[in-house]
Amino acid sequence: MSVLLLCPVVSADIVSLANDVCIWSGYWEDIIHDLLGYLPEKKWVTNSNMGAWVDIVGFNHTIELNGTRYVVGNISNSTIVRYDVDEYLSGSESRWNDNVDWIHKNLTITQNDSHVIATLDITMMWHHSHKRENGKGIKKTYHYSYLTCIDTEPIPLQYNISLDNISANITIYNNTFAPKTYIYIPENDYIIEVGYYYGNRSITHTRSIGDIRYTEKNVPYINITKYNVWKFNNLSKINNYAVVPGDNFSIVKLTVTILTPEGYRIVDHYNVSIVEYDPKNVVYPVFWLVVGSIFVFMGVIYQCVKISF
Repeated sequence: MSVLLLCPVVSADIVSLANDVCIWSGYWEDIIHDLLGYLPEKKWVTNSNMGAWVDIVGFNHTIELNGTRYVVGNISNSTIVRYDVDEYLSGSESRWNDNVDWIHKNLTITQNDSHVIATLDITMMWHHSHKRENGKGIKKTYHYSYLTCIDTEPIPLQYNISLDNISANITIYNNTFAPKTYIYIPENDYIIEVGYYYGNRSITHTRSIGDIRYTEKNVPYINITKYNVWKFNNLSKINNYAVVPGDNFSIVKLTVTILTPEGYRIVDHYNVSIVEYDPKNVVYPVFWLVVGSIFVFMGVIYQCVKISF
């Protein structure tokens, strides 16, 4: 059976290299769950009046990095639980005069030191109907039935890497001939993408890709693997540095963004250094051009003289 995966629109370069992999856009809300839905494990708990099951199928906001899975954010809030309740009174031939009035279901998710616990408490009110002894009307006798279902899963690792204080390193080269500014975000396993924006120009460095995969219970998670793709929009790079040409660099026009498992954010901290050039100590490129031309000319003359002798 084939399953259609609905993916957010991402860079064509990345999609073409990723073949049939569905690439994460960087926004958790863009993840489209598989059309099959979750595949819970149904372990029924029953009594004479009803049955129920509850299952922790997995966790939202899960990433896999270097073979280890982490939950991004609060674990209890990310826990995905499915359950079902079935009462045995309605439509029963043997208990035709027993009827359900209401069923109340209360699901709680708690944690201890080692496990996440999903507890489903069910209360059902029902009544038994029979004719009054005097034959006048129907008498209803009300009853309550209770059932509790519990499922546990080991607590997953929690992603608790703070990148709030990450800084962009900016080096301004005041070179008389080729002034430029280098901008760089240091390497970090948790940074998926870096965007450098200067005015209406930009360059984006995709350091990793997150492909959407599914657990055995069909819960999506993001598998992060190393990648190295640059997307240019009138800015260039040298090695892993974004380069802004010119001697009129203005930090006000600069915006640097990063994509992490928590989503996109703007980098607020800059480490700025300026490399000054002393014109007296700078060897002019024209000088090297002249010197090079002289050596080439002398080399040609030498070869001609050598041949003539």
